[in-house]
Amino acid sequence: MKVKAILFALLLTVLNSCKTYTIPPENFKKQLSKVENQHQKTIYQAYDLDNLVVYDSKGNATTLPNSPTIEMQVTQKNGKKNAFFFDTVFIENDTLKGEKSRILGLMNHVPFDQITKIEVQEGVKTHYQRSAEFKVLKIDEKVDRMKEDLGEFTEKPNFPIDSIAISYSHSENRHYAVANFKQSKTEITFIFYKNNNNLIRILTREKSPIDEEVSYINSFYVENNKIFYEKNFVTTNETKGSIKKDYEFYRFNKALEARVLKGVSLEIYKELEKMIN
Repeated sequence: MKVKAILFALLLTVLNSCKTYTIPPENFKKQLSKVENQHQKTIYQAYDLDNLVVYDSKGNATTLPNSPTIEMQVTQKNGKKNAFFFDTVFIENDTLKGEKSRILGLMNHVPFDQITKIEVQEGVKTHYQRSAEFKVLKIDEKVDRMKEDLGEFTEKPNFPIDSIAISYSHSENRHYAVANFKQSKTEITFIFYKNNNNLIRILTREKSPIDEEVSYINSFYVENNKIFYEKNFVTTNETKGSIKKDYEFYRFNKALEARVLKGVSLEIYKELEKMIN
């Protein structure tokens, strides 16, 4: 009896993980993020969505977090069915496009006005879990679209965190702070990026004391006020490749390396939030 009960529980788990939902085609299009590209074309893409509203067999709405685990199938008026990985889907020139094979990079193209049914299924491809890398890409895209509006600077020589003097400014989606660590005489720039009033990324920059063209960069990715991923490198340009092996050569402050700055940056952010709000 125990074996049967275990098998039945496992069967329920599998069925629930493979539950299929539907989305009316026009409703689906409205949910996608609208983007105007450089060629003045309107593109509706799934990648930027945080969540997708779907409907069960009884018409009840539920929300699925966007993830590489979601598979999508569309049915055309002629009865033909086409499969997609949901996070790769976009609509361009009234054509639904997206990958049907991640490994081979094969694409499906379906005229959107020929679609009669859209179905999505979550949890089938367990090896495409919602990875940290996927979340990092989404955060980077959001940050790239933010406006460079920093506002006026305010100086705070006696910052609540001991031995740090701060000058800072802020806008709707970011805080910008220059911190001077009095004991080591090290200056580090912090940029705190926010989305819907939630902290999503922290960028720190320390210039080399022997070459101001070279900086030590940390990019910390934040979810629920915790850092879940980080990138750190020494570079002459933030967008170029890492030259991390030269960290010691450029004489950066070892006392303020990434593992220390992670905690310090979150504390600075908390204090800035108190002062600004």
